[in-house]
Amino acid sequence: MLANDALSTLVSLLFFTSPLFLVWFAALGVGVWLLGQNRGAGLALMAAGTLELLRLSMNLAAVPLPVLLIESRTLGLEGLKWFGLFRALVSVAMTVASHVLLLVAIFGFRTPPPEP
Repeated sequence: MLANDALSTLVSLLFFTSPLFLVWFAALGVGVWLLGQNRGAGLALMAAGTLELLRLSMNLAAVPLPVLLIESRTLGLEGLKWFGLFRALVSVAMTVASHVLLLVAIFGFRTPPPEP
């Protein structure tokens, strides 16, 4: 019980600091799930970390200049604006979803331990 409270406090402290911690939460979720202490929380932590890792990789992937020029010819400048807006909205949606999964992992899932 004390470990659960310490974990909740640690997650709460790191919650608003950096999205890179969510990748660490994914690894933590794997550990929690494999140990069988709280499988629901482990799955939610893994999902949050995976979503955040996908979002970070999407934001860090640079679009090469030739591709951007080809897209500007096919889509036009208006199309590029909408493409950038869509990419930003997907990034925001993934961030919100990963944070909701973290909140669910912290406060929502309380699976009973397996019966002997």
